[in-house]
Amino acid sequence: MLTNDDKKLIRQTYGKDNLFKMLYKALFTLNENELSPEEVWNEARKVVVQIGETDELARDIEVQAVYADLCRQYGETGMVCVMKIMLAAFFMLLDRHDSADEHPHKEVCIEMKRLLKTMPGFEELYEKCRTEEDKLEADGKFIEVVDYLERFMEEPMKEASAHDDVIYRIIEVAKKFDVDAMRNVEMLLARVNDQTDHKFQTLLDDFRQVIDEKVANQSLPTTVNTQGGPLIMDSTLQAGVEFNAQKSIEAK
Repeated sequence: MLTNDDKKLIRQTYGKDNLFKMLYKALFTLNENELSPEEVWNEARKVVVQIGETDELARDIEVQAVYADLCRQYGETGMVCVMKIMLAAFFMLLDRHDSADEHPHKEVCIEMKRLLKTMPGFEELYEKCRTEEDKLEADGKFIEVVDYLERFMEEPMKEASAHDDVIYRIIEVAKKFDVDAMRNVEMLLARVNDQTDHKFQTLLDDFRQVIDEKVANQSLPTTVNTQGGPLIMDSTLQAGVEFNAQKSIEAK
């Protein structure tokens, strides 16, 4: 899961890349339960790098291994995520060379296309990507001939580390704690944030907002009265009889 800062970094890094533009527009969704375009790109890049780290003669087999890993990671309910990641990786490797016969990733692309055809929603999303590409070309923006595998292998990975993901997961779990426990987590995260050049500032600010909202909700007045039982109002216990008497006075 990427933070908002991570997503912004990806957009800044690849925002001028027309392949990124095409995929971003085709994959854009407001559904928070689905992967964002930045997350799809990030995961697809990992797929391409993993394939690139494999011997050329074994890369078609590595495609199957990558697919199996993604299926295990996202499970049966996340097959749409798997399809999007594989499709993005497919486009990163496809049609990036002038000559199809001399395409260095020909066997990999064939294997990826074979797997993609078995996934629900592939044809629809594929056509949507091609439609977005046509729109870009109509504006004079063409996808350049780039070997993304070679490019990604040479570029440093600008993405959230495993430690960043741990911080995110800690916050998500801590949101279920009581306020005091959340405050303790906040203090710890603030120190970590200070020691890492405020890398987690956005996450920390969001977490603090959750704490404030929980405190505000706890401060709301509550009333409980059960025929002479205790009355709770603004966290103050009063006798139920007093409350009933008060109601009688107000009614007059």
